[in-house]
Order: sequence, then structure tokens, then C-alpha cells
Amino acid sequence: MNIRQLLTASAIYGVADMLVLGVGGFLLLPLYTRALPQAEFGAYVIVRANIEILGYVLTLGLLSAVSRLYFDHKKSGRPREYFNSILTAFFVILLVAAGLIALWGDPVWRLLAPSTPSQPYIWYSLAVAAVSFTAGLGSVWLRLDSRVNTFVTVQIVAAAALATAAWFNLIVLKLELSGLLIAFVIGYLPATAVLLFRIGTKLRPASADASDIRTSLVYGLPFVVSYVAFFLLNRFSVMTLQHHVPIDQIAIFGLAQQLALLITVVSQSFGKAMQPAVFGADAEHAPEVLRRSSRLFILLIFGAAGCVVMFSREIVQITAPAAYLSGLNILLVLLIAGFIYSLNLVSNTALEYHRRPKTAAAVSVVGAVMSVILGLALIPRYQLMGGAIATLGAYFATSLASHMMAYRLTRQSHFGQMGMTLAALCGLALLALWPGWQGMALPVAVVAKLAVVGTVFFAVFALYAPQRLAQIILMLRRLYAR
Repeated sequence: MNIRQLLTASAIYGVADMLVLGVGGFLLLPLYTRALPQAEFGAYVIVRANIEILGYVLTLGLLSAVSRLYFDHKKSGRPREYFNSILTAFFVILLVAAGLIALWGDPVWRLLAPSTPSQPYIWYSLAVAAVSFTAGLGSVWLRLDSRVNTFVTVQIVAAAALATAAWFNLIVLKLELSGLLIAFVIGYLPATAVLLFRIGTKLRPASADASDIRTSLVYGLPFVVSYVAFFLLNRFSVMTLQHHVPIDQIAIFGLAQQLALLITVVSQSFGKAMQPAVFGADAEHAPEVLRRSSRLFILLIFGAAGCVVMFSREIVQITAPAAYLSGLNILLVLLIAGFIYSLNLVSNTALEYHRRPKTAAAVSVVGAVMSVILGLALIPRYQLMGGAIATLGAYFATSLASHMMAYRLTRQSHFGQMGMTLAALCGLALLALWPGWQGMALPVAVVAKLAVVGTVFFAVFALYAPQRLAQIILMLRRLYAR
């Protein structure tokens, strides 16, 4: 497969992934925030965090192991047998987890989520975590086998199933949070069905290969450390805020967190195109490909982040009732934090190219430790803003450590460009709060904000790559002359 094919496939996978994330994480937010009372949406934020940590514990890194070890079994002609072994191992883990939850689930839940009742949400959380793994396993299998059309179709069906079930449960049946969690389970069923269909008659728990399970667990368990570190980095603020603010305030923070993920989704989409180009390059040209693609990636992410920052007020107004607008400052801080964290993709690409996964994991641990320290120090005093600043500080520490490690390997530094774009983004955040926007008619405000973003982006691009800008202007002149 050549570079163009890699980029095309990556773009298709990225669009499909963004569709599912977009429907579940963003497009349905207006439905969630308006169908659920604010306190109930706050409970959703807390339960979602518990689902994440439960999912990390249940899977034990098996998805990461499958992504790496699958081709070894495909070459030997037994891919279905391998998936049968992995699925059997997960079922055993799931049964053990269900037993432990029945015995000690309530006290553990009260420790993690003191402001939300454990029943029935603890069992809904287990169900969502379980089907998310089987759905992930089905999607990974399609991706590894390069079944692009099937993969995209399954993602579209999953997004449609989630949207339909969420609307029906929340609007028609008025089941509130329970209905939303049931909708999540339904949304994971299409990919789960694909997994079971592809295994077919090979689904025989009694014939599971113990050596396959053991090898996968040994390979996957180190990833659990990274997963838990990532959880603490992103969700520790929510866990701590429960002890200091009412649950309806957690709803405001949770909405800001969810909207800030817009930048992460965009960066992952760009990354799916950038990384294959780097990984597919030969050793001689890889450093130059990494340098050029990284510089372009930073500019593209800055442009996307700048648009989201400038239109942050409008995004909140579209997404949620007026009460949530009080969290605009929180959202702007988290958007800047998300931009800083998205820059990690540059250094992570370099670390992965040089086969340094342990270094990347160590960086995640550094970020998790900073998140815990800053959260405990700032949240009791500054509450929601303290949580946002703690996230910003932890992301900054993670990004700084990651880029320093990458610089030691590549001797490529992007600190100047990152600093310039970060300063420009902070300036846009201040402009987004400018009271003058309030008095403008909506069409005028939209045009004015787009002009501001375009001007800042043009200025940054001119400072960053004046020669490239001159080439673009010359090309446009030639096209105009024709």
C-alpha cells in the first residue's frame, strides 16, 4: 500500500470514527441537555466517568493486544480461533467482575461517585462497558482486515441506532438517565453483531486457547497503566468536584469538557492522515516527513481550535439551555487545554516511530500525577475554575514532557511554533469574551468573528512559513491571470 492509499484509508476511517463520536458526543448534546434536568445531566457526567474506568479494568488492555498480535494468527490461518479465545477470556473477566460488583460494588461506587446513587446505574455501567468492548473488538477486526466499506457501514448504523434509541427513550418514554444508558447499549450492538457473525461457528468457549489468552494479557496489561493514567488526567477533576460543588454545577463542567473534545476529535482525524505518512516513510526520508507534517498539523489544529474558541458562546447556546452559559469561561480554559494536549500527537508520532511506547506511557503517568496534585490543590478553593485550571496545568506538563522526550530522539523542535499558536489562541479566547459581540446581529457577528480568525490564522501562517505563503499567493495570481 502506497502513501496515497494509506492517507485515503486513514481519512475514511477518520470520518467514520468522527461520525460515531460526533453523534454520541456532540450532535446529541442538545437532546441530552434539554431532555435531562440539569442535575440529571450532572449525574450522567459522573456515570460516564465510572463507565470509562470500569471499561479500562474489564478489558485489561486486550484491545491493544489484539491490534498487535492479530496478524501473527492471521498468518497461521486461525484468526477466528484467536478472537474466540479473546472473547472467552473477556466473558470470564465479565463474570468475575459481576460477582465482585454484587458483593462490594456499592461501597466502591460511593467512593467514586458520592453524589450519585449506585442503583441501578452500577449495572447499567457494567452493561455499557461490556458491549463497548465487544463492539470495539468487532470494529478492530474490520479495520485490521481492511474491510473499509463494511467498517463505515457499521459505524453509520451504530450512529443511527444510538440517535434513534436516545430520542425514543428520552422524548417518548421519558426514561431520563436510565433511557440514555440503554441507548448507549443499543448503539454498541451493530458492531457486536458483526463480531459474533464473523466468528460464527468458531465461537466455542470450551475450545479457547489458554496460550493465546496468556500472551494477549501479558502484552495488554502494561497498556492498562496508560489507560488509568489517561483517566486520571481527564476525569480526576470530575471525581473531586463531587465533594465541593452541587451536582447541577458538575453538569456545567461536564458539558464544557464534552465540547472541548471537539479539538481532540479534529486532531485525531488529522493524525490518522499524518501518522501513516510518517510510519510508511523509509528511514532516510522519515525525519523530513515528520518535520513537515508536524508543522502543517500544528497550523491546522490551530485553525480549527481558533474557530471553536471564537464561536464558543454560540456553540453553548445551540447545545444547551441558557443556564449552561455561565460555564463559558470554563469552556475557554478547557479548549486551550485541549489544544495543548492535541499537540502531543506530534511527539507521540515521533515516539511511536522510534518504538518507544514505554516512554509515552511514562509521560501519561506524569500528566496523571500532575492532574491529581493540581486538582487537590485548586478545586477546594476555586471549584469549577479550579478543575479547569488543573486540567490545563496537567495537559501542559504532559505536552512539555512528551515533546522533550521526542526532541531527545529526533532533535526536531517545534516549541517556537507551538508557543506562537498558543499565544494567538489565548488572544482569540479573550476576544471571544469581548462584550461588543453581544450587541451585533447574528449574521454580522458571524462574519466579524470569521474575519478575526482568518486574519489571525493568516498572520501566524505568514510568520511561520513566509516562503510557502509567497508560493501560494503567486499560484493564486497565476490562476487569476488565466
